[in-house]
Amino acid sequence: MSYQSVLQNKTLLTAAQLKSLVASPVLLIPGQAGCVIDLQSVYFRYIHGSVVFNPGANDLFVLYNGTQSSCLTSLSMTVASGFIDQTVDQSAWSSPSFSSIIIAGTPPALALSTFKGAGAFLTQYNSAGTFPAGTDWTLGNGSLLVFLRWAYVPIGEI
Repeated sequence: MSYQSVLQNKTLLTAAQLKSLVASPVLLIPGQAGCVIDLQSVYFRYIHGSVVFNPGANDLFVLYNGTQSSCLTSLSMTVASGFIDQTVDQSAWSSPSFSSIIIAGTPPALALSTFKGAGAFLTQYNSAGTFPAGTDWTLGNGSLLVFLRWAYVPIGEI
């Protein structure tokens, strides 16, 4: 079994998208039939606006693969407070892999069908609750650039 070429993209999230990430997660990596995503690099660049966002103390950015109820999440989530609520541009790296261990109540293994062929979405949630609990932000007019590198790994039948 071999990997496909490493792919990359850059996605600009608007203030409207950032303020509705709980209600409407943003697809950043499209799924590919018969494959799983090998996430290799995640970099965030916050471009401040004239009004900062208002994340809660426990709000995190998380990239997930699958559905919100049954998914793999990025291994290291990015804390929103102290990042997206600043008056100057910021940057942050996130761990470049998916895991099922991070989400409370999720077993360390998931059925392959939950993420085979699935895309990867960016959302935010309140880590004091159970994923994907959270409240959309009401303030802010900056934007967020998300730079990703990944490969699709074909998963065939044995």
